[in-house]
Parts: sequence; structure tokens; C-alpha cells
Amino acid sequence: MDNTWSTPPNISAHIKKQVLLGPMTWLRAGGKADIFVKPENLEELRHILECLSAQAPLNILGAGSNVLIRDKGLRGLTVKLGKGFRSIQRTQDTITAGAACALPDLSLYAAQAHLNGLAFYIGIPGTVGGAIRMNAGAHKKTTGDVLLSCTTIDRQGRTHFFQRSELTFQHRHSSLPEDHIVLSATFKAERDSIESCKKSLKDCLDYRDKTQPKNVATCGCLFKNPEGHYAWKLVQNSGVDIHLGRAQMSTKHANFLVNMGKATASELEALIEAIEKSVQKKTGIKLSRELKVLGDR
Repeated sequence: MDNTWSTPPNISAHIKKQVLLGPMTWLRAGGKADIFVKPENLEELRHILECLSAQAPLNILGAGSNVLIRDKGLRGLTVKLGKGFRSIQRTQDTITAGAACALPDLSLYAAQAHLNGLAFYIGIPGTVGGAIRMNAGAHKKTTGDVLLSCTTIDRQGRTHFFQRSELTFQHRHSSLPEDHIVLSATFKAERDSIESCKKSLKDCLDYRDKTQPKNVATCGCLFKNPEGHYAWKLVQNSGVDIHLGRAQMSTKHANFLVNMGKATASELEALIEAIEKSVQKKTGIKLSRELKVLGDR
């Protein structure tokens, strides 16, 4: 995209063009990024943002666990935070983690530090940044329940600090400004014995193994639960064919979308839309997605 950069960026991060994004997502489908960059620290990220033109689209890719990127890819600049954003530090009963830190790593670190309360993250295949943006949760706990504060950067390169009280969290949504990139976050936890911490982790993992598909290309829950209903039950009872080409809804949990092998993003999206239409026709309920579908059709 010719107008992505206002000036040539003089940074050490590797800037690449036409990078295939599908392999970076859990659904293993999707097209290319016009420009892809992986900054390794805040200085590089700030310089990238300062050089980005005001008109250029900006996309942030975390673990890729809750996104479907369309086959035509993403316009503008796609940023994936590098290893400099994966740090974890403990201060008494709080833990501060970088935005690119994997949620299972955060959960394990807390347990090893004899801190409980973050075990629900052990089975969520996302990052800290995505968890705040989406209010990730499991086992009746969400990010909004444990977050104390977070630091972000806007596309002009200015940093911001938010206390938990300044943010509103809803199901799979936070009020964090759309043009802000999470840099780090601080979470509260509770001192506990190592035995109790390990048990919390095991309970969460056991539940996940019993109820969710494993060792397949999938994402988290596809649809939000409508009030008074379970999305998986609505899908299961809708009468729609849960197979479309190489796309399928899991036979273990009907709210998990699965790529059975080289499914295109178009096939996956077509199955999503067929299910939405079938459920609405049969029940009158319009399903709302947890999965984010990005890019041009």
C-alpha cells in the first residue's frame, strides 16, 4: 500500500511485504498482509506508529486465536508484537505482564509464585493484549475481574495509563479505545499454597479437555451465548449441516469452528453465515460472534 508510510521507517525491526497471515492464526486460513512488521520493543513500535500515515489501516495481530482473516488479506500495516513484549514480573500480590505474553504462561507463572486467581487463563490460547481487548474469560471469571491497570499506545505514538475503574467490561468486549495497542497490564492475585495453585490449574485443564476439541485447527467459542440460551445448543438444534467443504463445527462442542484441513477463509465464513441464518430462521435469535472476521471479501 503506497500511502502506508509517511516517511521510510528507520528501524531495526524487519518490515516485510505480502506476508501470509493464515499460518499465524489458529484457524490456519487467510490471505496476506500488505505490510507486516514485528517490533521487538517500545522504541521500535513508537517509531513505526509515528511513521504511519493517518489514512493507512492499522491491524494488530496477537496469538491469532480468535480471528479469521479473509482470503484477500489485510490492507495497510499489520503489527505483531515481538519478544520484548512478553515479560512477566511479580510485585507482592500483583503480576505485570507484557501484551504479547501468552495467557497460559501468565497462569503458570502465577501458580509458581504461589499466587492464585489467574488459573482460568491456562486454557485460553490468547495473549494479554487480546485478553483485555476481548475481556477473555473462562470458568465464570473474566479479565475484567482480575485486571488492575494497563498501559497502551495510540497510533500517534503516545502512551496512556488506565486504571481498571476507567474501563468498562462486558462479555467479550472492553471500552479500551479502538486505536490503542496494549503494551502491558497488571493483574491482582491471591497468595495461596503451591498445592492449591496446581489444583486450580488442573481443574481448569481437565474441564477444557473434557468439553473442548483438541489437536485441531480451531478458535475459541464462535458465538456468544444469547441471554437465557447456550449457543452450542442453538447450533446443534438448528438443523443446519455442520460441514461445508473442509470447514466444520466440532462434534465435541458445537460452538467451536474447525478447519479440517486447508479450508479457505471463505469456506469457514460461509459455514458461519449458514449457521447464523439457520438459527435465526428456526428460533428468531440472532447470534452474535466472538470470533473477529477481518479483511476484504
